[in-house]
Order: sequence, then C-alpha cells, then structure tokens
Amino acid sequence: MKSNGWRFFFVFLLLAGLAAGLIPVLFNRERQLSLVEIEKSRLLWAKSGPVDYTLLVRLKEQAMSLGGVKTEPMTDRLKLRFRQGQLVEASKNGAFIPVKEAIGWNGPALFERLETYLLGLQPRDYLTVDFNPLNGHPMRWVRVNRRGENAGREEVDLVLVPKGEERPNAAGNDQETQAHTGE
Repeated sequence: MKSNGWRFFFVFLLLAGLAAGLIPVLFNRERQLSLVEIEKSRLLWAKSGPVDYTLLVRLKEQAMSLGGVKTEPMTDRLKLRFRQGQLVEASKNGAFIPVKEAIGWNGPALFERLETYLLGLQPRDYLTVDFNPLNGHPMRWVRVNRRGENAGREEVDLVLVPKGEERPNAAGNDQETQAHTGE
C-alpha cells in the first residue's frame, strides 16, 4: 500500500501559499481611502475639531527614479501652531520658518490635499489614511505613487496637541516631536 500523506502535504502548501498571497491584497484593498471617508471626517472635524492646537508632523518621503531606483528617504519634522484655526507659528526640523512656507496644513487644507491625492491615483498606486475617531483629523497617511516623475512613497504622521496640553519649548524641539511621533 502506498502512502498518500505527501500529497496532502503539498495540497496544504499550495493552499497556504495562496492564502499568504491573497490575504494582504484583500486587506490592503479594504484599507483604501474613499471620498465618503474623507467627507465623514471633514464633517466631524468641522463639528468637533479644535481651533487652538499645535500640529506635530513627521513627513517621510522617498522618491523613486524612472529606472525604479529608490533614493534615500528624507524626513522632516514640522511643528505648527494654530490659533482660531489660523497658522501663527511654524518650525521645520527645529528652526523657525516663515508661516507662508507652511500653509496648507490646517484641518480643511489637509482634507483637500487627501481628496486631491485620491482623485489623482492611478492603477497600482494607493493611499491609506487613519482618521481620529473623536475629531476626524488625519493621524497618519501613506501614499505610494508608482508612475511618472512623482513616483515615490510618502508617509505622514500627524499628532494634534490641543492648546493647554502643549509643553513649552523652542521651535519644535525634537524631544517633543519624537515623543508624539514615536521616534
């Protein structure tokens, strides 16, 4: 009598391999951002978002050349102080910068940026965003553009610190930014 155990082993390996390839695809497809999610979060921000806050941003960008060669990732840290919804103070990597150089990071502008990114996606590109369930602000997004001159990966971590919970320090001290962004 011949043993068929080896056949079951290879059938199991085949099924496990298919599952290993299919599960990440399904998971990532489920995490894709939609216009409905952006609008729900925008409405929640309008209703529950603070007007006085500090936004700590870690922006990590990695470009990709047309040949598919990745460049070294660049990481910038921004500290943006908002009062009555208006940007009043900005620093980048610990040095103060003119406010006009940091325009576009307030609540409404973030939602517009995400919507523009979403509408510009091509096949094989993706954008995932984690929104704060309490006030709707984006906490993290990852955008991958695989084609054209803007090919690359962008990871953005945002920590919103309401007024009164800020630690006094100068120009976006890295200790505060690292404490909030986990680096």
